[in-house]
Amino acid sequence: MDHKTKISLFQYYSWAYHLVYLLLEIMPPFIRNAAYKILLKNKGKRTLIDYQVYIRYPHKVHVGSDVELNRGCNFFPGLIAENSEIIIKNNVLVSPNVCFYSTGHDYTSSQKPDIGYRIVVHDNCWIGANSIILPGVEIGEGSVIGAGSVVTKDIAPNCIAFGNPATIYKKR
Repeated sequence: MDHKTKISLFQYYSWAYHLVYLLLEIMPPFIRNAAYKILLKNKGKRTLIDYQVYIRYPHKVHVGSDVELNRGCNFFPGLIAENSEIIIKNNVLVSPNVCFYSTGHDYTSSQKPDIGYRIVVHDNCWIGANSIILPGVEIGEGSVIGAGSVVTKDIAPNCIAFGNPATIYKKR
């Protein structure tokens, strides 16, 4: 498939998904929850997905049980890259305006092909507002990410990390 065709297909997908997204924004919660149950790869029980949460390719996002995704969160898994998925395990709190980017482009190639790496947020984590989680990151069970952090590498379990780049401050 040539580049022009790929761009055209992406534009039509994007247009169609934005129509679905607009409908999700005006639906009552019980209908939105049912729609997300269909759209997402997995959606656990008692999960809150607030209004204005954007998920680019919902079929590549897993959300566990007892998860809260606050307003303004953005999820960007890659479409082409196999490993580019986002996994949010159980009992995770995601504060407003957190961005998950599990995809990017290979800067070493002039063609800039899509690349991607899995993001995993393990059980019982809390991610502070306006944080950015980059490709290939695992946030260990029970960890806390401070507001405004940029997580560029793995965070061990039961740690408190913050900053740009996020560094471990202490154990929980």
